[in-house]
Amino acid sequence: MTPIPSTSSTPAACNASPSEITANASPGRILIFHPTTCTQIISKQSGETLDYENYDNDTNESDEDYFKFVAWLADLTATDLRAAKSDPAEQRQALCRYYKRGEKANLTNDELIDFLGVSTPSILDKAGYTEEEATALMDISDTL
Repeated sequence: MTPIPSTSSTPAACNASPSEITANASPGRILIFHPTTCTQIISKQSGETLDYENYDNDTNESDEDYFKFVAWLADLTATDLRAAKSDPAEQRQALCRYYKRGEKANLTNDELIDFLGVSTPSILDKAGYTEEEATALMDISDTL
């Protein structure tokens, strides 16, 4: 099952039992939360899926799918960058994966740069980078 992320955060879900979480879901929807961040990672209607690894913005005209893909890519990249925070080589690899996934999905470089370091919150904000660390990472990004 491919997770469908949501940018909404539900910290109370971390302390709630599975029955409390599913009781608050709309009928026919499945809600699953990330165990560490408590953010909703699956909210799907039974039978509904989106293949993030093969998402193509040029052929998929759904705004909802676009926003789901962008949220998934941002969350995945923030997690990668958080894990690579003290290692420039790993940061570079995380950025390469980000750009490859974005380009494969036919997002523009401008969109990818915006999501990475300009939008609020940016991927770098979500990864917990300070302004100084974010500037250094954007310098690495400029070399790719």
